[in-house]
Amino acid sequence: MDQSFYIFLYADPGSGALILQLLIGFFLGLAFYVSIAFKRVKSLFLRVVNGVRGRRDDNETSNVE
Repeated sequence: MDQSFYIFLYADPGSGALILQLLIGFFLGLAFYVSIAFKRVKSLFLRVVNGVRGRRDDNETSNVE
């Protein structure tokens, strides 16, 4: 087999640190994204649940002068 078909990979400590840094950044970014998405869904749910009562209260108070 011809030697040009071989792929030589070299991983030094700097490469390992880069891979570790990428993994840590990925998981921290994922955790941040999930927490923001959870807060948005929770906020939407609370607005829907509390919004029905809030609209009735707003309409009743706006008619009173």
